[in-house]
Order: sequence, then structure tokens, then C-alpha cells
Amino acid sequence: MFENLPLCRKEKYFTSCLLPQIICGDKLERLHLFLQMLNVPHEFIRESYDAENLTFYTEYSLKESANWKEASEIESKDTPDLILLLKSNETNALFLLVIEAKMYNKTSAKKFREQLDNQKKIIRAIKAHNANIAKDHILHVGLLLRIPSGLVAPDGEKLITWKEIVELYTEEIPDNYFLKMLEHAETRTDLVSGRWATGMKGRTVHNNFSDKLTISDLLLKCEKEGDSIQIGVMGGLSALRKMTIGKIRSRKFKWDTVSGSIGKKNKSNWIPGGRFVAEAKKILPE
Repeated sequence: MFENLPLCRKEKYFTSCLLPQIICGDKLERLHLFLQMLNVPHEFIRESYDAENLTFYTEYSLKESANWKEASEIESKDTPDLILLLKSNETNALFLLVIEAKMYNKTSAKKFREQLDNQKKIIRAIKAHNANIAKDHILHVGLLLRIPSGLVAPDGEKLITWKEIVELYTEEIPDNYFLKMLEHAETRTDLVSGRWATGMKGRTVHNNFSDKLTISDLLLKCEKEGDSIQIGVMGGLSALRKMTIGKIRSRKFKWDTVSGSIGKKNKSNWIPGGRFVAEAKKILPE
């Protein structure tokens, strides 16, 4: 059915409708997967969320929303696509997550950096109003179709792609309508115009893994390289042990080297190669 109408190119559709439908679920029971991918500290991760421990906004303009004195320095109507405020499981500490997304709107490293920098005023104002947001409990995320050459994320920022969202939730909700729509839309780089579209095709960035392999290829690699590599499984060993034969055979697994590994990792989601082989063989028939 996706080809019966021209594909929507409006960024707000993807950020305000499609993305929340994928990462949240009916009772916010899928949000923790997204937060874990971003390496949000464990104390802010829950199996589900409610109004007591989460504030979730899309298209959030602080200038248009608040009657705060801290907002007086905000001259423009900058609107991060998503803002999440999470409460700790252990204390009254808060974690601020700000997401700026781009889909088919052309951009460049310079323009996107300027947009992120402009949003720092919003982050400062929110922090000033909430004394229980520590400096290291703020994460500013750039979500893009492809990451423009030259765009880098300093401490306190993270760059991810829409493809990573698809990969993260494919196993969890393989038949979800919105995920299938994103999977379809993510491949349509032809809908981006301008110089960025020409240069964007070659740069798909893996934030924290070297590659993905099917179980058969991965077992051969693990048997050869052992604990010098590590395998990414959301939920770690306990999640791997719950997988069915069908699930383990149908998916591709992330892997990375231990020495010189790529990006930041939540250690609980990575399994040494030798241990992975032993556990996987308990599931698979001889």
C-alpha cells in the first residue's frame, strides 16, 4: 500500500507521529530500548513509564510553552523535535533528553551544528529551572537519515540514524505498521534534494559496532576469534537465553572487537564471543 500515495516528506510526520509510535508502545513499555541504545544511565531506565516519572513532548517550543523567567533569554521559537524528562528510580534526580531530527530536509554539518548550538539555550533554561538535573544527566541527540560528513558529537551529544531505529525495533515489533513505514521511508534517499543528497549515500554510521552477521556466520567468527570479539544483544545473556530457534536464526547480530571497540557500550548488552557460542548452541539443534 505504501506506493499507492506519494510518500510524505513532512518532517513532523516522522518526528511527532511515527517515531513516538515506534519507541513508546501503548504503555511506554518500549521506551527503555531506545534509552538503552542512547546509553542513558541505568537509574533512569524502567520497564514502563507513567506521568510520575516521565514528561514527553514533541515539537517543544520553550518560548511558547513556559512563563519562566529562565525562558526570557530565548529569542527564537526553536523547537527540538522531542524532549523527554526522566526521573531516577533511586533519587529525585532528573535526566533531560533533547532530540533534533532530520528526515528529507537537506542539511549540512555546519547548518545542523548551528541548530544544535541554538538549542543549547533551551537546555540551559530547563536546567536552570530544575536544580536536580546534573550536568552529566543531559543528552542532546541528533537523529538523521544519514550523518553529514564533518558532523561530530562532543561530550553530552550523540548522533544516530533512522536506520538504527529500524534495526533496534525490528526484533521487538516486526509487524508494527509504523516501523514498516519507517523501514520503507529510510531507504528513499532519492527524496532528499541538494548537495547533501549526493554526498549522503556513502556514509552510514554504526555508532558502536563493526558489522552485523547471521547466526551461522557469527558462530564461525566466534569460534575462530573467541573472546577477542563481543556480541550485542539487548538485554544480554538473559535475553539471548529466551530466544527461540526461529528468532535466533532470523535475525542478524551486532559484533565488535574488544580491543579498539567502536563507541560507547552498555556492558550488560554485550556478550563475549566464547560465551555467546556456548549459549547459542544450547538453543540451536545439533
